[in-house]
Amino acid sequence: MRYERKFASTSHDLGEVLAQVRNHPSFFRPIYHERQVNNVYFDTIDLRFLEANLQGTANRKKYRLRWYDDPASETVSAQLELKKRVGQLVEKYVWSQGKTTVSNWLVGSASPTGIPDSVSNEFKCLQATLLSGYTRQYFLSVDGKFRITVDCNQWWQNLIEGSEWQDHRQVIIELKYDTASDGLANQITSGFPFRVSKWSKYAAGFRQAS
Repeated sequence: MRYERKFASTSHDLGEVLAQVRNHPSFFRPIYHERQVNNVYFDTIDLRFLEANLQGTANRKKYRLRWYDDPASETVSAQLELKKRVGQLVEKYVWSQGKTTVSNWLVGSASPTGIPDSVSNEFKCLQATLLSGYTRQYFLSVDGKFRITVDCNQWWQNLIEGSEWQDHRQVIIELKYDTASDGLANQITSGFPFRVSKWSKYAAGFRQAS
């Protein structure tokens, strides 16, 4: 399990945010190339996962299909993810789906592979609710204990109502670290001029797209 702290900034543009990350005393440096991240989110018919997020429920979860680069590709190398939050801690389970057809997941005809029976039984009761994407950059502190991702150029499509929405202004910063490093986290966050946020791309995108 790990901790995640999120910051949502509209007062600093992408260049300013990246400068803050690169000039941080913890010497954050890029670890991957910039890439496009795409997601299909799944929820119950009555949107229980969304409601739990909006209500701030301590123990909650979300399912998503994730792939990288071209969001318009029909056949992609994707992974199914289950992300669980228990209080302030986050645990993520990832199952590779190999080459798969995105449209099958959107209409509910896909059959996830390699997942536990308990996950399979729950997933059968879910529907695709939101399609989203953003550009992501990745950074790691010099001691290897803290990872930062910087997201921008977000877009959403509400799959229930068919509405779409984009945000090219807001920048999302996420700080991720193991439980053993929690005592040092405040030193990291104090080096940024951003406020900690309860931002959720699923909740925000669904709300805005609606």
